[in-house]
Amino acid sequence: MSAYLSDLKSFLRYIGGGVPAESDRAAMADAALIRGWLAARRAEGANPRSIRRALTALRRYRTWRRGGADDPELARVKGPRAPASKPRPVSEADAHALLVELGRGGGEALAAEPEWVAARDVALATLLWGAGLRISE
Repeated sequence: MSAYLSDLKSFLRYIGGGVPAESDRAAMADAALIRGWLAARRAEGANPRSIRRALTALRRYRTWRRGGADDPELARVKGPRAPASKPRPVSEADAHALLVELGRGGGEALAAEPEWVAARDVALATLLWGAGLRISE
């Protein structure tokens, strides 16, 4: 919550109104002014996710100021695309714990499965983890 408030204060400073009494200026800012603020945030070194969060904070504020109505000016402003995150590898300890659990038959629900099913699951999980493959591949 404090990050959203900080983003709104940043916008108020950008438009020249650092006090809440002047927040009407924030509610009336046009798309060009908002884009300028986002560009200034980027020039300050803010990453795309932070800029998107700041834009969301401003959208929520302006929607609230308009009594829940959509804001046509903000509809014209698109935030930066966040770079696709890379998958994080499973640690060796976590992989080992998973293989141990699979080797036990996956818990009580699967205890009735034949022994070869658990061996198959362990072999498949070992292959996927060892090759660095993800489920989607």
